[in-house]
Amino acid sequence: MMARSEKCVLTVGDGDLSFSLALSRAVASVKVIATTWLTQEELACRYHSADAVREELLRRGAVVLHRVDACNLSSSLPPTIGCPVAIIFNFPHLGGVADDGHEPDSAHVRQHTALLAHFFQSAANLTQ
Repeated sequence: MMARSEKCVLTVGDGDLSFSLALSRAVASVKVIATTWLTQEELACRYHSADAVREELLRRGAVVLHRVDACNLSSSLPPTIGCPVAIIFNFPHLGGVADDGHEPDSAHVRQHTALLAHFFQSAANLTQ
């Protein structure tokens, strides 16, 4: 549970959690709430350093949450999180590049545009 006066920063979809750890090291006065879309087990399998990074985050007082949907933050975060002072989606992406690459009218670009639009709406709902 967050103390009312405690300032927290929410990181969304942080892959191996290394960005969240760097943020926690750089800004010790802010509580980091680090999230991933993957489960803890999936994270450990995909990123070999993830367990050590997660443990250091926890030692530093961060909160680490898994299976957090960037497009539906309010329902995938516990209500005790409160209102973060900032939400950082460091590298928003849906995975591999489609055959049509980065053409402006490609399905790949449209899907990423939709991801960002849904994230921005979700983040706005959380910070209101």
